[in-house]
Amino acid sequence: MSLVRRMSPDSGFTAIELMLVLSILVVAAIALLPGIPAFTRSQRLRSSAVRLAGMARYAGDWSVLHERAVALRFDDEAGAFTLAVVEEDPEETPLAVPLPEGESVEVEAEGPPSLEAAWRLLRLSADMELAAVEKAAGEEMAPGDQVLFYPDGRSDDATLVLALGDQRCTVRISGRRGRVMTEMGDALEEDAGPVGAR
Repeated sequence: MSLVRRMSPDSGFTAIELMLVLSILVVAAIALLPGIPAFTRSQRLRSSAVRLAGMARYAGDWSVLHERAVALRFDDEAGAFTLAVVEEDPEETPLAVPLPEGESVEVEAEGPPSLEAAWRLLRLSADMELAAVEKAAGEEMAPGDQVLFYPDGRSDDATLVLALGDQRCTVRISGRRGRVMTEMGDALEEDAGPVGAR
């Protein structure tokens, strides 16, 4: 009788092989774990910037569709972006064309359209902030200022920089072209370099 056991094709892993695989997994986890918090912060920041860009696109589209100006505002105390329909001056509304004599038309009273509730508010997380805002080239926005979206498809030029810790993400609103873009980094800081640096 032989004490040597033969390995058959159906036998499993030995304890040494399992320990070797587990130790490799532990070393890989130790190498990757320090980068996970920075990655999640970066993704949260990018997600908020993309939602803000979507909010700006919605404001522009809604303004054109309903022929009313929309304002994008930041409430510093609440830490939230809000959209609101700008009240029009009744004297600026166009006058109706008179009907020919003898004709009449019944018109139903229609209330002003409202923004969808899902798009009216974008709250930033407690550790995220609006680091900088620039309206037009080089003109900083004062608290209480707003970015307006007009019924003809134009809007105010604006650059909004969101910050989370040491990371920055920029949302650019191009008023004449109607484009809204997001990019990682602080675009205002990069633009502040010497004139010949580009």
